[in-house]
Amino acid sequence: MDSNINIKAQGKIDAVKNIGDLISAAIGAAFMVSFLLVFVMLVWGGVQWITSGGDKENTQKAKDRITSALVGLAIIGGAWALMKIVGAFFGVDIFSNFKLPSAAL
Repeated sequence: MDSNINIKAQGKIDAVKNIGDLISAAIGAAFMVSFLLVFVMLVWGGVQWITSGGDKENTQKAKDRITSALVGLAIIGGAWALMKIVGAFFGVDIFSNFKLPSAAL
């Protein structure tokens, strides 16, 4: 009786060849999610401001939300720049496998 079981992988299961690629992909995904959240917060603040109807309290909440989103964008941009500087200093390209999604077919 043969007790060996052979399983063949299908798809792109071998796309990640080392831990560095996995970390790079995770960092890229984190940046994409954070930029998406900043966009959502900016839109939410804009809609909140438009629908405030001149109420000072609601207008101030909308301004605070927009300000927080812009501060978050500055922090994300600073983190990206710092990672590029550290990567250049140590000779490691953290975003080597980072590709922006596109609609091109």
